Amino acid sequence: MANGLKNRVNTELHRLMMQTPEMPRFEDDEEAGTMLTQLASIQHELASSQIQLQTAEEALALAEQSHGQAVKQAKEEQTRIQEQMAEGKRLREQQMEAVSKLAELDGRHSAAVSSREQVRTNLAKLRRGVEVAEARLQQVLTAAKQVCSRSMGERAVQLAREFVSEAVRKKLASKQQRDRQLAAMGEEELRRMHMRTVEASMDYAGLEKQLAIVNSNIAKAAAEAGSNDLQELEIRLAAQSKTAATRYRAYKRMEEMMQRFQTSYANQMQSFERLRTSLMDITQAKFAKYLRRRDHDGKLEFNHMERTLKLLVRPKGKNNRDVQAVEDLKQLSGGERSFTTVALLLAIGENTESPFRCNDEFDVFMDDVNRRVATETLLEFAMEHSMFQYIFLTPQEIATVEDARQQLMKRRRIQLPPAFLRTVKMHPPRPNAVQA
Repeated sequence: MANGLKNRVNTELHRLMMQTPEMPRFEDDEEAGTMLTQLASIQHELASSQIQLQTAEEALALAEQSHGQAVKQAKEEQTRIQEQMAEGKRLREQQMEAVSKLAELDGRHSAAVSSREQVRTNLAKLRRGVEVAEARLQQVLTAAKQVCSRSMGERAVQLAREFVSEAVRKKLASKQQRDRQLAAMGEEELRRMHMRTVEASMDYAGLEKQLAIVNSNIAKAAAEAGSNDLQELEIRLAAQSKTAATRYRAYKRMEEMMQRFQTSYANQMQSFERLRTSLMDITQAKFAKYLRRRDHDGKLEFNHMERTLKLLVRPKGKNNRDVQAVEDLKQLSGGERSFTTVALLLAIGENTESPFRCNDEFDVFMDDVNRRVATETLLEFAMEHSMFQYIFLTPQEIATVEDARQQLMKRRRIQLPPAFLRTVKMHPPRPNAVQA
């Protein structure tokens, strides 16, 4: 309705605007006044139409708002009705489930009533059986009292149980050696099996069987002993028991001695492991120390199980941690490999007891700087370990040795005696000498 009114107002406004004439030129004032009056009337109509248009637009907005609210309320009502329908459906399902459970409970009740009657019948039979068993037990107890007292009987039963338990234990131990499944059982499971077997063997038939075995063993032992005289057998048993006790005491002394030996061996192995670890740490520290004299870095990896030693060297890695470690020394230059060899020999030499140390052509691939540092390091090691004698062979110039000696005295601020270092220059080979 509001949209139709708005459309009609817009149409009328458009018509009025189209009918508005252009302003002509007037010859006299009377004609101009008439035209102005008509123009004012048209403008008034136009203003009225605009007011009607605004009113219609407001009415349209109110109608749209009312329509939106009505639609929202209708959707809410529809949602509420759907929820009520879903709730009703759930309640119907619950009702059907309750009816089904009630029917099931009725069936169980009927079965329980039937089972109760059966139990009552069985209970009556059991009571009659208990009465019969009690009567027979009284007869057996009366007959047993005529044979021995109750305490003697209980002692006999205890001895029989111990005998049966030992026999079952030996039998299970023998089966464990042949049966893998039985050998894989745990201690608690074996204990329960042992108890069940003992209890099953403590009936009349089981005890009769064990008694037959005991009598057979007695007869066999008497035959092996060569006599059926019990007193003579007891004398022999006492003598053998004394001998066994003497041997057992000797065995215990030997066992204690072996335990002391094992304890001493374990302590010595612990001391050896501590000493070996300490020597590894010292050798590692010395190796790294000697390498750092040429700004290298490295470490030693000991594998005592495989009896291997791995060298990891990082050339010029003292101040640069990004340098990759080299495991294959063939990747090093000749000078670096020679200096690494000198560092390793000196690190190991810290813990060896050989009185003589010889190095042949240790500097053959070194440049002048590496040769001087290596020679100075060797001389310093010899100075710090003066209890050994050292022989160094080199095909290089002797001046490097003297230079290293001067640098060592300057750095350590000491004066080495002339006898500390003796230089011997070997004669060149004869022109006609033949190499062997």
